[in-house]
Amino acid sequence: MTTLEERDVRKFGEELYRRMSGKTPALFSGWEGEILKRAQTDTGFQRALFCLIDVLPVLTNTAEIRRHIEEYLGPFLSGGLSLFGGTGARLVPKLSERIGRRLIAAWDRFEDTVTVIEREGRRVSLDLVGEEAVSYPEADRNRDRTLALLDRFERLPLKSQLHLSLKASSLNPDMNPLDPEGSARAVLERLAPILRRLNDRGGGLVLDMEQRERKEIVLTLFRRIQEDPAYRSENIGIALQAYLPETAEDLSELLAWGRGRGLKFPVRLVKGAYWDQEVALARQNNWPVPVFQRQDETDAHFEALVDTLCGARDTVIPFIATHNLRTVSRAVCALRKHGGLPPGEVHLLHGMSEPLQEALIGLGVPVRVYLPVGDILPGMAYLIRRLLENTANASFLRRQILSRESSDSLLKPPPPLLRDKGSGKISFGNAPLKPEHSGEFENEPFLDFSRKEIRTLFRAALDRVRGSLGRKVLPRIGGREVEGGEETIRSVDPALPSRTVAEVRLADGKIAARALEEAIRFRETWRESSWETRISILLRTAGVLRSRRMDLAATEVFETGKSWTEADADVCEAIDFCVWYARMALRLKESGLSSPPGEENRLRYEGRGIALVLPPWNFPLAIPAGMTAAALVTGNVVLLKPSLEAPLMGALLVEALLEAGVPPGAIHYLPGRGETMGRQLAAHRDIDLIAFTGSRAVGVSLLGLIGNPSEGQKGLKHFVCEMGGKNAIVVDDDADLDLAVPAILSSAFSYQGQKCSACSRVIAVKGIHDRLAERLVQGAEALSIGPPEDPEHRIGPVISQRALERIREYVGRGLKEGELLLDREIPEKIRETGGYYAGPAIFAGIRPQHVLANEEIFGPVLSVLKAESFREGITFAIDCDYRLTGGVFSRSPSHIDEAKKTFRVGNLYINRGITGARVGRHPFGGLGFSGWGSPAGGPDTLLQFVTSRTISENVMRHGYSPSTMERGES
Repeated sequence: MTTLEERDVRKFGEELYRRMSGKTPALFSGWEGEILKRAQTDTGFQRALFCLIDVLPVLTNTAEIRRHIEEYLGPFLSGGLSLFGGTGARLVPKLSERIGRRLIAAWDRFEDTVTVIEREGRRVSLDLVGEEAVSYPEADRNRDRTLALLDRFERLPLKSQLHLSLKASSLNPDMNPLDPEGSARAVLERLAPILRRLNDRGGGLVLDMEQRERKEIVLTLFRRIQEDPAYRSENIGIALQAYLPETAEDLSELLAWGRGRGLKFPVRLVKGAYWDQEVALARQNNWPVPVFQRQDETDAHFEALVDTLCGARDTVIPFIATHNLRTVSRAVCALRKHGGLPPGEVHLLHGMSEPLQEALIGLGVPVRVYLPVGDILPGMAYLIRRLLENTANASFLRRQILSRESSDSLLKPPPPLLRDKGSGKISFGNAPLKPEHSGEFENEPFLDFSRKEIRTLFRAALDRVRGSLGRKVLPRIGGREVEGGEETIRSVDPALPSRTVAEVRLADGKIAARALEEAIRFRETWRESSWETRISILLRTAGVLRSRRMDLAATEVFETGKSWTEADADVCEAIDFCVWYARMALRLKESGLSSPPGEENRLRYEGRGIALVLPPWNFPLAIPAGMTAAALVTGNVVLLKPSLEAPLMGALLVEALLEAGVPPGAIHYLPGRGETMGRQLAAHRDIDLIAFTGSRAVGVSLLGLIGNPSEGQKGLKHFVCEMGGKNAIVVDDDADLDLAVPAILSSAFSYQGQKCSACSRVIAVKGIHDRLAERLVQGAEALSIGPPEDPEHRIGPVISQRALERIREYVGRGLKEGELLLDREIPEKIRETGGYYAGPAIFAGIRPQHVLANEEIFGPVLSVLKAESFREGITFAIDCDYRLTGGVFSRSPSHIDEAKKTFRVGNLYINRGITGARVGRHPFGGLGFSGWGSPAGGPDTLLQFVTSRTISENVMRHGYSPSTMERGES
């Protein structure tokens, strides 16, 4: 801007500031406002307060309300409830309702709010609160309520144009970032009658932008609407978020697309409402943070985008959404310079900006109020986001109301954005995408399939692998492939069994004996190799796996029926195991012990000898890689016998290990039958260690076998095992079902329930049981079933025909023990492929003593149990032979503490799903019949693969002690 233009901005801003001075938004008035003001200065109180506000709407019992108030606010209420005034004890239970009604208009009387808004010279945009749907009935209900909202608005004697703001996720329970076209198409099916109603009445709509992973879905949906003559309108617009640096490019592409088609449409420019979530998600996945990390960068980007919008008035009607004094002043001046006002307008949130609204209207600026309508409970996510935004340190409302900053401070322009000299693209300036490298372990980042370029690369990998299917797999001894025994099997695609993934020649007893001879010859050489050598090899293995990660994941899609995301996560975990165990091995190099003068004591760790590794098929790369890497880096020679459901993945792992430099004598690949060759090896006197992951029956059998030493055996074999789970999630009666339902569905049905960590029991406290069961059934009905190479499908095949038959047997058992709530049918076109598909099944009325509550099914079968209390729910959960994973959904601090103490499982997850453990973050292993030994991916795992020896040396010679001389003693 020129000096004159900046002078105009300041002049306009000073006038706004003068008109706003001394006035307080509704949100910060009354005793509720005093509470929020305290939350602005006390982060501990803020967290407790917002958690309380979040849970209060679901509490109906007076005793429960008081308990939650005391648990959350007790530490801050030294004088009881005096903080809230003399009537605090009576008013606090209504806190959510009272604060919520400042921001959300009640469904049954929103007309009164709209009438007041229009009478004061403002326009309105209605937003039906409720966030995202998790089932088709919820999506249908949101559509119908939206239409009813429009009907009621039309009956009002108003001059304002009918206008709606809408989240696409409210109309589609499956917003799948891997399938933006399909997701947008599903939204449009329910949006169509709303669009027709708006177009018939000359109404308008803005598609709200949601989380970044859904950005492409929303953009695709908007283009579909504007490209269809039945829906196209200059009143249908889209929101864009300034806190995303990539928005500048998105806007440029949108303008070019619109101009190319002669379109004109509104664009609502917002700062962005999901900052905390975007940052946390990126950190969890080790992705670059997709948002600006400094408020002034977002502000500068916003101003740059305002200039772009105002310079494109041939295509765009600018809607500027901001409460920031500087930003709104800058935007109004730009709008007046380029095309004037209207048709451009300023959008502000209901309940949070009344002084600014009045000031703008007084200066002739058209204002539209974003008015959420609905009940407090479904609007809670919106409410909490607004409270977080407006009690943050950088919030304009906080700076204006609490800090009472001067107009000079509030109107100060943000520093200019930095741009790359070559590309001209926006730089993040001084805010790094990731924290400075600390030298600590970092998990391999998952592929971000919400990005089109990543999906394109993965499709190419699928094409490559599809074209190479059918290869011959042979046993490998000493680095050389051998013809093996007489039996050959087909590894098939469980989604299309007629498709051969690999032809595998099985090893027999003779081949196993040859491999064992080679292992014995190399055992001491490998055990005496340096820790540095073995660590370096493991790190190189991680590099090899990383270099071919997409092809490896694509192979899993075909060989084991994993979805894109599940397959990629498995490859990432394999890489993580290699890096993590390399780092942990550094701790096991020879270490010192307490040594008095004249004596040196050392503790030496070394490999046990020969390790037999017996992995499962359900994590076909990660688990064999983890057990093999742990054995190799500690100096053990490995005999790897893969599961015959995933032999190709085992072969690819061995190829990667050899390429990375593992000596041929240290790794031998033996695809064979467990009941013959596997058992023969396990019983052999020269096997020192067995690492096993699989069923309880096989694990117990192996334990019994190694407990009886073979003739000539020189010592006891060591056994490391994980044997499955019958995992439970306990849902308290104050739980957030919007959080719990998607997490349970994912935990129960991702990879068709074929995870040892999968949720197979939901134990609901009676007050929430029926609502939870209903929503679980509706959510499971929305899961698409089909071949996993097509990313739109959430449910793929189970691993084999035998597995399918076993699952159906358990469903039959459930019909006898409980009440069938859901048994999804497989679509006919999917059945015709011959794939091994089992749809989700859900049973109610299951009791703790029933078979369905005790036996591991390893399939998509979920039992819902009812408990009288939270404590009884925990009792039901642990009254089981398996103790692998478990979960709790509760908003009661005391109940969460109780679960931490008494819900004794290997991995306990609170208010999140119970699958997806990550190496180094969630060491994975169980209690009871779920496992034996230290958890995988933890700091102690490698101790199971070594023996330790103490070496004590007398270094005193004829009275001379080096240690005392070094200290100068005489």
